[in-house]
Amino acid sequence: MFAVIHTMIYADFLEEPDFHELVALLREKYRDVRYGQQGDSWIWVDNRGMKVEIDTFTSMHFQVKSPSEKRFLVVKVLELLQNRYKLNVYAEPELEAHE
Repeated sequence: MFAVIHTMIYADFLEEPDFHELVALLREKYRDVRYGQQGDSWIWVDNRGMKVEIDTFTSMHFQVKSPSEKRFLVVKVLELLQNRYKLNVYAEPELEAHE
C-alpha cells in the first residue's frame, strides 16, 4: 500500500517578488534549484530528499508549499525568504486547493 502525501501550503507572499531575484536568492543557498515560467512561475528547491515549491499554480501570488512530510527544509527556506520578503506564514499549513 502506498502512502498518500499531500502538498501543504505554508506561506503566501504579501508582495510580488521579482522572479529572477527570488531564484538568485535561493541558488545562493541551495544547489538543487529548478525553475521556470510557463504561464505560471515555479521554483523547486530539493535538498536531501525534501522538496519546497514556490509557485503561482493555485494563487495569483507566490505560495510556499511542500509535499515533504519532513518540515526541516521548508522552515529553512521560510527563514531565508522572510529576511528579504514579507510573507504571511500560516500557523498551521493548509492543504493545496486541489488536494
